[in-house]
Amino acid sequence: MCGISLSPWSTPLVITCCCLITRYVEVDEDNGTELFYYFVESEAGGENAPFLLWLTGGDHCSVLSGLAFEIGPFKFVVEPYNGTIPSLEINPNSWTKVAHILFVDSPAGAGFSFSKQPKGYHVGEVSTSLQLHDFLIKVLPNLTDLI
Repeated sequence: MCGISLSPWSTPLVITCCCLITRYVEVDEDNGTELFYYFVESEAGGENAPFLLWLTGGDHCSVLSGLAFEIGPFKFVVEPYNGTIPSLEINPNSWTKVAHILFVDSPAGAGFSFSKQPKGYHVGEVSTSLQLHDFLIKVLPNLTDLI
């Protein structure tokens, strides 16, 4: 188990309840397409916790919204802009209380996922599905070692 430390924020937030991992995974070598993910370990821990894959709907929408506004272990404090860096707080209703969650920015162009070639951004349902399949084959063995 590891903690999340977001020390650059105005109010440091340390979450010792779970482990947050972020990485890029190449899914299209020809175009240099890499998908970005956040993995959050369940607060309940252990191999018996359910494993969820979170993909945000919409055209090239980032999973950061799900992580920081909906089901993640922390959330942005919603308040009028005052010229400072946004604040974070613990999300008491986080789904990570009961499950491991893999948040994936997909397809390329969503969130932090990218392609080195313009052609890599022209994807449809089939190519996006194939990229996600390749992504899961590469990522899941590494994550299951953690839980």
